[in-house]
Amino acid sequence: MLNRVPISFFFAFFLALLLQKPIAKTRIYLIGDSTMCYYEPTRTPLTGWGMPFANFFDSTVVIDNRARGGRSTRTFLSEGRWQPIADSLNEGDYVLIQFGHNDEAKEEKYKDRYTPVPDYKTNLIKFITEARTKKAIPVLITPVSRMRFDKEGIQQETHKDYSAAIMEVGAQYQVPVLDLDKRSRELFQQLGPERTKLLFMQLDSVEHPNYPGGQKDNTHFNDYGARRIAELVLSEIKEKVPALSSKIVIAASKAGITRTRDTSFTIQSEFIKNSKKYPSIKIVAETHSDSVVEEKNIVYGRGDEKKLLLDAFYPAYKSSRKRTAIIFLFGGGWRSGDRSLHYPLAERLAAKGYVCFTPDYRVSTEALYPAGIYDVKAAIRWVRKSAGKYGIDKIVIGGHSAGGELAAFMGSTNGDKNFEGDSGNEGYSSKVDAVIDIDGTLAFIHPESGEGDDSKKISAATYWFGYNKTQNPGIWNQASPLTHAGPCSAPILFLNSSIPRMHAGRDDYIKILDQYHIYSRVRTFEDTPHSFLFFEPWFERVITEIDDFLKTVIK
Repeated sequence: MLNRVPISFFFAFFLALLLQKPIAKTRIYLIGDSTMCYYEPTRTPLTGWGMPFANFFDSTVVIDNRARGGRSTRTFLSEGRWQPIADSLNEGDYVLIQFGHNDEAKEEKYKDRYTPVPDYKTNLIKFITEARTKKAIPVLITPVSRMRFDKEGIQQETHKDYSAAIMEVGAQYQVPVLDLDKRSRELFQQLGPERTKLLFMQLDSVEHPNYPGGQKDNTHFNDYGARRIAELVLSEIKEKVPALSSKIVIAASKAGITRTRDTSFTIQSEFIKNSKKYPSIKIVAETHSDSVVEEKNIVYGRGDEKKLLLDAFYPAYKSSRKRTAIIFLFGGGWRSGDRSLHYPLAERLAAKGYVCFTPDYRVSTEALYPAGIYDVKAAIRWVRKSAGKYGIDKIVIGGHSAGGELAAFMGSTNGDKNFEGDSGNEGYSSKVDAVIDIDGTLAFIHPESGEGDDSKKISAATYWFGYNKTQNPGIWNQASPLTHAGPCSAPILFLNSSIPRMHAGRDDYIKILDQYHIYSRVRTFEDTPHSFLFFEPWFERVITEIDDFLKTVIK
């Protein structure tokens, strides 16, 4: 029989809830132009820096992005966009103000936007004084630079008069000024002309379904560029607006960057762990067959100060027909493991006529996400660059566990320049023709996912991102292949163990592929551990399934 709880207890409980003081929220208004504003998904990969900026504050902050494309200080006021903001401001709110691109546009077609410098300063002063009337805190931002290099490769100053005007107003009214103009020019100069293009909306025709005619834009950013610019703004805030900087969570934890190799995930440790339940399993050994050529320690790119290496395995016999390349990525929680884990797999597939590559990439003991993404993209580009040497026409990417997630990510971001990075081989495509995902998750935040449980120890994904999933869910979702699945995704083979959480989001991913009539295949290895592909009696079936799938999708 249940014990009765007095009604007075419930009354006191609910009264306490009603009287509980809500956590005060700080609202940050963003006002400005197209380089800052929000864009609908139909305009992807076009991204204003205010979009990723919103992901890097704690739960006490609300970002209200009111920036609009094509607006100058004059039109933002004349269209009545400022007044509702001014009316709703509360004490302690912030207003981040970035205009200039359209104010300085003197061309005839932009005459409705143009604002002479004296009027521009007057409008900035209006924003400042009216914000302060409500005890809100104005912050001025110089306009982010356009990409413009001279013949000597020197990035030019593109907003000289208007950036100077902001500095003058800031000094006169004692308003913090975030010098994004200067900081962005320094970034572009550091990257150089070719790598700076990776930040902007520079698309070839057919490169993205939203822009079938391509795009050559030196002003607006893709997602990668917007994120880099947002990081510059946040860095300036930390230096010049200390009260607001305490709410920034961009300072990802680097506790996991030990610079020491993590050896916790090895075939031997997996054998010891699983042989109790599966006493008949045998480790698959390397063959070193005369029919397969092995090239080791080939430099394919760079990651910070590290040389990125890969190994190649290909048939010793010559062929008049082009071959399919398979890039296979190791797993280990984005932290452990190494490329030698899949030498037996690469040898066996090479014996069947494939050209196989096992690349290194930076794990979380070396660098945080998205460094590993950039490295794998660079590896794909290197293989395409080397296609003539190896007689390759198609490129397939596969991986196990964390490597499977990375492989699926590559296949779901085909044609998306946001994740190209700068690890090497720029100028070549990172497109893949098919994906082999062996027990790799498709979604980090999902009802089926087991990632992110830090209750007993820091999880693998938390180490990789530098944030747990409550601190920065945006980055957890961004790294999920499921987030990017769409019309450009590659056909995919899922080889799964009997552990459901290892393929979280798979069925949702397949539903999206089905909408676009993109081929997918699932093969489940019943009653198997997560590391089944390293052992017989399952290894030979893995080879057969991969070969059969590729014969189906690669014509």
